[in-house]
Amino acid sequence: MGDLPEDRVNPNFVFNSVGIYFAGKFYIKTKLHKRELPTKIYVCIIICLSTKAIHLELVSDLSFEALIAALKRFMAKRGLLNSRPLTPLSSEVEDLEILTPGHFLIGRLITAIPEPLMMELNDNRRNRWQLLTKKVQTIWKHWSKNYLNNLQRRHKWMFKKDNVQIGAIVLVKEDNVPVSNWPLGRIVKLYPGKDNIIRVVDIKTKTGIFKRSVSRLCVLPIER
Repeated sequence: MGDLPEDRVNPNFVFNSVGIYFAGKFYIKTKLHKRELPTKIYVCIIICLSTKAIHLELVSDLSFEALIAALKRFMAKRGLLNSRPLTPLSSEVEDLEILTPGHFLIGRLITAIPEPLMMELNDNRRNRWQLLTKKVQTIWKHWSKNYLNNLQRRHKWMFKKDNVQIGAIVLVKEDNVPVSNWPLGRIVKLYPGKDNIIRVVDIKTKTGIFKRSVSRLCVLPIER
């Protein structure tokens, strides 16, 4: 019997090396309240070779085009799309890693080098929990300090900028509250100054309507 492939026996990130299989055919109905013929589908099964994690994608047939479409959806969810940088690398000495969506999904950069083996280290559960908690808090601090501030950059006004608009979705800054608990709100009323610049607005949140300065708001880049 030959040796197993390296991708099967070496530790690696999930879905770094995969095998692809198809299951089916299956018949489904998309509308239960109407009489219609069942639709034929297949299931594209993507299996991680090292961890046996499974990702499923529905495909309409066994064509090459359907396979490529399934792989694109798989990579959009699991791959490099979640490794894009949210902020540029800062100038701090201890900041050695850019912030990506992968940090919020799995706590680290998806494409980073695998961690060294630490099975022989004596580490109790409390210390491990404290380490993980510190890691999560560091990620959110990085998000608050770099990414969030980029949503609200303050520059010297060399030219007139557009005011905030009614209906805009904002994140309301609150002191002594974790960033992950900052409430979402919607601008419902504007208070223009004598120079027609909006500095104060009414924000509607799930707890009520409040008056806030625009300096305490981060307008989220959401297309309406």
